[in-house]
Amino acid sequence: MVEQARSALDRTEALVREALSCCQSRTKPQVGKLTKALKAPLIDEPKSHSAVIDAQAAIKFGLPVEAFDPTSDSWRRVWELWTRYFSLGCWPAGFTAVYEGRRASLIHGGN
Repeated sequence: MVEQARSALDRTEALVREALSCCQSRTKPQVGKLTKALKAPLIDEPKSHSAVIDAQAAIKFGLPVEAFDPTSDSWRRVWELWTRYFSLGCWPAGFTAVYEGRRASLIHGGN
């Protein structure tokens, strides 16, 4: 189990690098710099697997972030959608995927 955990941690940095590389305008040196900067707060320091950074920290790291006012209509819509998913059992570990369309949601898979 220890080896499995170590292997998962080793793979985590590669996943961060892969996710950051998805932005086609980001250069390899930029990806490397961001990966190095995000390693501590997302991989090394957290005590649980649910580590996150807030919008202000993401902005400081140079990530393209749009921070919404929690009283705005945009934020209300995101929160409403999240609560619907939660009530359907999508989180913390329920359905495998939810796809949003113009007229309907499609929930695929589940426990």
